[in-house]
Amino acid sequence: MTCGLPTFATAYGGPAEIIVHGVSGFHIDPYQKDKAAEILVGFFEKCKEDSTHWDKISQGGLQRIYEKYALLLLFLWLSMRRAVAMDRLFEAAAAEESLEDGPN
Repeated sequence: MTCGLPTFATAYGGPAEIIVHGVSGFHIDPYQKDKAAEILVGFFEKCKEDSTHWDKISQGGLQRIYEKYALLLLFLWLSMRRAVAMDRLFEAAAAEESLEDGPN
């Protein structure tokens, strides 16, 4: 999904929560082979009929990722920046301490 490719994933577990069937990807039941084949073939037939269908599903997937995870990614990014800032602060404090101690 994050690569912009239409996604076909199992209808169970995490993918079921992320994918909106037919909008941001497709749910496939691995135990129903004929139904899975119908979904795949249907997608490619629709792409053949409508040259924008691939892009619609791709954009739907990217939008879904953004909606579900943008705040989480922002939080992680801010946390990493804070950790780097704290490391630099500790390094500066240690360097200052060693200057105050003078040469050995």
